[in-house]
Amino acid sequence: MGKRVGFYLTDLQIKNLKKVSKATGLTVSEIIRRAVDEHLKQYKNGKQVGKPGVSFPGKGSLAEKFARGD
Repeated sequence: MGKRVGFYLTDLQIKNLKKVSKATGLTVSEIIRRAVDEHLKQYKNGKQVGKPGVSFPGKGSLAEKFARGD
């Protein structure tokens, strides 16, 4: 078992995580763990990894892109 951690997410991030959870049957916690694992894997492999909250010019945040279906 891992350690418990606390952090803040936007309302939109929580809403979208719940959508993914419902669609996949995975818990929100499991989705976050998998996303963190993927992010760390890309970092370890030397791939450029954006800073948290990075926005695309004129497109909004990643959470907003997800909500729009981009």
